[in-house]
Amino acid sequence: MKRLILLALLLWPAAALAQVAARPLAVSTLTTTDTTAASALIGCAVGTTTGCTGGIAAGPVVLTPAGSTSGSPSLFSLTGPADTTLAAGTEATDVLFNISRVVQFSTGALALQRAYRITSPTYAFAGASILTTAATLNIAGAPSAGTNATITNAIGLRMPTIVLGGTVTNGYGITIEAPSGASNNYAAAFTGAVGIGTTAPGKTLDVIGTMRVTGTIDATFVASYNAATSVLAYFEQSGTSHLLVNFQRTGGTTSTWQIQLPSGSTVFSLLNASVAQATWDTSGHYGVKTLASATSNTLCYDTTTISGLDTLTTCSSLRRLKDAITPMSLDTARTVLQFQPVTFLDKTSRELHAGLIADDVYAAAAGLGDNRNAFSTFYRGELNGIHYDGVTAALLKVVQDQEARIRKLEDKQ
Repeated sequence: MKRLILLALLLWPAAALAQVAARPLAVSTLTTTDTTAASALIGCAVGTTTGCTGGIAAGPVVLTPAGSTSGSPSLFSLTGPADTTLAAGTEATDVLFNISRVVQFSTGALALQRAYRITSPTYAFAGASILTTAATLNIAGAPSAGTNATITNAIGLRMPTIVLGGTVTNGYGITIEAPSGASNNYAAAFTGAVGIGTTAPGKTLDVIGTMRVTGTIDATFVASYNAATSVLAYFEQSGTSHLLVNFQRTGGTTSTWQIQLPSGSTVFSLLNASVAQATWDTSGHYGVKTLASATSNTLCYDTTTISGLDTLTTCSSLRRLKDAITPMSLDTARTVLQFQPVTFLDKTSRELHAGLIADDVYAAAAGLGDNRNAFSTFYRGELNGIHYDGVTAALLKVVQDQEARIRKLEDKQ
């Protein structure tokens, strides 16, 4: 720190240093304690306010001003002059701390080395008081453009890139650590747009490149739309490269949105109070917590598709939804008498069931021609199951015929 102050004194003009005399500095540590040497070091006699001339002495220096008991003092103040007609095309640096040199230590591990240090003060009051904002280092802001000047990029604090020499494991442009001890401790707070990978952020946080989040994103609403890829949101599992959720539009302003799921088991669910109400998996299975209550209509397969996918609809027997309504012939109805009722175990649940076998029903109805499909269901052109409504209707027709025959016999007696 002593050398840094010396370098600052080397660069600041003697006339500017003389203005410090509003609160004189006492030179407490020098290469010599002689006050003559002190005068030579700073170019002024101690306590002198004007007419400072002289040179600089070599060696570390520590300036220790006397404490104040009143007023609003500053330990050190430098007021820059209003320069005019400076050289064109050449940078004019107001203050330069040139510590670009080699600093050699004796052999041994060193945990921390800081070239420039500003330690934090402690502020106190004679009585209970509130200090709204306290800052150890404050920069008023970015440079302003004056007469005839146009600034493309005005920056309040800039750390340009540099090539680190030697053996360096991790290089950081800036590291900010959160303090401790306060009611709320924050590493940083930004007011305005922040850009990562871009110098022109269009949103509060604008990230150009891949972003990785390990943990929970807690937000009221999170959405981002990339017009080039039509991706609304993209999440990647930590340590892997497969897609978890990708909301994507198929193209065009009137197209539908898709939810893309990775391969595997159930991965997407709709929850209510942490209980799954509906679930999809990548095999196309769709599960619901409650398919239908005892008094509800059942669901039927609809031949209408959406984007090539099958749809479900409520089952209805309304006349307005049917064409070519024709009474069932007795020959067609009597076909059900050839069906063989069986009991069987379900291969998945291992539960015992009673019913018919779709393959046998379809074979038994082969003689009905086009009417054989009245007792069978099909999925994408393939035999899929039994149309039990058709079987019920045929049995009703057979029972009605038998009832008519019984009545005729009773009438003859």
